[in-house]
Amino acid sequence: TPMRTPRKVNGMEVCVIKPTMFEDSREITETLLSNRTVVLNFEGLDMDVAQRIIDFTSGSCFAIGGNLQKVSGSIFLVTPRSVDISGDLQDIISSSIDIPSVYGR
Repeated sequence: TPMRTPRKVNGMEVCVIKPTMFEDSREITETLLSNRTVVLNFEGLDMDVAQRIIDFTSGSCFAIGGNLQKVSGSIFLVTPRSVDISGDLQDIISSSIDIPSVYGR
């Protein structure tokens, strides 16, 4: 079952969803339609299923005028029209967190 944890931030609700199958795309879309932000966690999910979910979610997001942005390799932020994402989250995260490289010292 998907993990769905609501978090209220300044009156806005953020739901964390960890889909396990393509059919979970409907829950993601319904959450967006209820004007809530979704953090999608694809860790451990088959890449083909994850790609299908992203494709479906991307279409839903476009249809409602929302935003979809990749945060990391397996984490995505999906917002309804009423929520703006400013800046590049990948740049913000990589510059604020010192991640040691396995290739360089």
